[in-house]
Amino acid sequence: MNQLRLRSQFSFGDAFAPFDRMIARLTSIGATAAGIVDSSGTWGHVGFFTACEKAGVQPLLGFQAAVVERLDQEERQAMWFIALSTAGLKSLYHFSSLAQRQAARGTPRLLREDVLRMRSEEIAVFAGQVLDGEFLAACKAHIDFDPASERLNSLKAKLAREHRLRTVCVSDNAYSAIEDRATYEMIGKSQKVTPQHILSHTEMVAAIGEEFTAAGERGIAEIVERAKGVKLPYAPLIKVEGDLEALAREGIVERKMAWTEEYEARLVRELAMINEKDFPSYFLMVADMVRYAKQHMLVGPSRGSAAGSLVCYLTRITEIDPVPTGLIFERFIDVTRKDLPDIDLDFPDSKRQLVIQYLRDKYGAENVSHIGTVSTFQPKSALIAVAKRLGVPVWETAAVKDSIFERSSGDSRANYALLDTLEQTEPGKRLLEKFPAMRHAAELEAHATHSGVHAAGIIVCNDAIENYCTVTADGVAQIDKPAAEKLNLLKIDI
Repeated sequence: MNQLRLRSQFSFGDAFAPFDRMIARLTSIGATAAGIVDSSGTWGHVGFFTACEKAGVQPLLGFQAAVVERLDQEERQAMWFIALSTAGLKSLYHFSSLAQRQAARGTPRLLREDVLRMRSEEIAVFAGQVLDGEFLAACKAHIDFDPASERLNSLKAKLAREHRLRTVCVSDNAYSAIEDRATYEMIGKSQKVTPQHILSHTEMVAAIGEEFTAAGERGIAEIVERAKGVKLPYAPLIKVEGDLEALAREGIVERKMAWTEEYEARLVRELAMINEKDFPSYFLMVADMVRYAKQHMLVGPSRGSAAGSLVCYLTRITEIDPVPTGLIFERFIDVTRKDLPDIDLDFPDSKRQLVIQYLRDKYGAENVSHIGTVSTFQPKSALIAVAKRLGVPVWETAAVKDSIFERSSGDSRANYALLDTLEQTEPGKRLLEKFPAMRHAAELEAHATHSGVHAAGIIVCNDAIENYCTVTADGVAQIDKPAAEKLNLLKIDI
């Protein structure tokens, strides 16, 4: 059975639903399409889209928000929305960003007039908790049936008949499969007695009845068909006016260099590679930013592979001449790599905001955002959280904490450090033998807990960043570094 509204681990605190478990459940019930609609925004879009495509499942992308008549209202009746086209996804991010700017107490909110502005050919609107038939008819909303309330479903059915509204049926998931419930209860707050996993056709019939299910599945099929072809937005490389070669050759004079044939050959080779990769604008932008920063603060000489670039040295991005030191340019830019080069620059924490403001003033505030971050359960924090929930004394877990395997992010078992510790060490085995439910801690490892802001990561674009993702009221893009790279958004570390 196809699914239109799924909560993932990015409904922070509202669901235990890692993408691998979601995909496994979808596959087991024969779903060929699924939509992500999280309560915390659109943090999961890139990861969910990628996971679905890999599994051969059509991904649909949406978000949820409270809908109110006035921003001073306290009511929080949620509606949800799904993009029906790639253009619709761009529009969806604009509305999701608006909902973040109008948020109250952490809940994204839209005005009714905002919802009425949504184009029905671009975004599908779903009633959720709103039962105003006239309003739902005006915004061409779909009526959604779920297992949460039989009485509510009866009211919605009446609305659908009276206003000739299309219907869909959806799961009310807080986890992916029945066997995930116990782990969800380690972090979740819901005490619902209705099914909270992703429902199969048979389970949906049992939960809401044959009539609602049959009508709802017809509506699902229509949405899935209309949403075919939706793709993640892909940002073009930033374009900045200027001549990189001219700027580099000015640097020869400024640095009073004894120019040799070796230097000339190196410069020509680097410029050719940079031009082949279409990176000149990137270098021009970073050079301009560093030039501004050096007029206002101390700036580090650069770290990492950027120190191997003569172009970076000549444009004063770095302060290291790579030729006499034998540093290799290809460690910085290689024709076999598609990603943008990464220049690590150091600025004083107290003056970093000056650089960010300079970028906003030059390229437009809407075109510059902080990169977001997503915090996850680490082995120790997962162990502590579950032990507290189960009432396991601190001293019972102390030896396991001291035994947890340490692994780098590139290790294939990086996210299974706690599981391996519990199964392979003597303290871990003793803990599981005495408290078998502590195994749930291993299942929580690497699961999202909350969002934050990257201390130094900034995205710069030629157009509004909310064309590519949700941007919060604080100017934070709801994507992390890997997701930004997936969308080809230019990231600068300052």
